[in-house]
Amino acid sequence: MESRKEFHMGEISFDEYKGRAMMVISNGPNDRFPFKFGLKKAKMVVEHIEDIKKWVAEQEAMQASLKADGEPEE
Repeated sequence: MESRKEFHMGEISFDEYKGRAMMVISNGPNDRFPFKFGLKKAKMVVEHIEDIKKWVAEQEAMQASLKADGEPEE
């Protein structure tokens, strides 16, 4: 059950684990630790997508502020 879709941050593929469908998000074919999840966690992400987007924006703003202040990058 392998298929891939490329997007701006990496790749999405689909796999199975113990007969259950899994979505895999990776930073490319050499990513050693891709983000894998099933239907239950996917539903949680969908339910909270706006909160996730807000958190990402806040974190990016904080990192940009630290970088502007001369803090070392992670």
